[in-house]
Amino acid sequence: MTKEFWLNLPVKDLKKSKEFFTTLGFSFHPRHHNSDDAAGLLIGNSNVIVMLFPESTFKNFTKNDIADTKLGTEVLLSFDAESKEEVMKCWRKR
Repeated sequence: MTKEFWLNLPVKDLKKSKEFFTTLGFSFHPRHHNSDDAAGLLIGNSNVIVMLFPESTFKNFTKNDIADTKLGTEVLLSFDAESKEEVMKCWRKR
């Protein structure tokens, strides 16, 4: 049986987050294709999925406050790109 690893993250704007990662060349799991409540960002050979949830949906799962990233760091995610400019170009489009 194939195992999957899911990393769940809150986002302020799901639509903009999906646009950002799509612009970088990532794809999304078809399971949540038309959902406004979740997006499954596929990593590598699809055994890793980063689930993006609107903050309200994420808080409903965890029953906890979401960390204020202006005051501290909850998680650090990294991915490769050709250049910083490539990422910044995608970031500005969102």
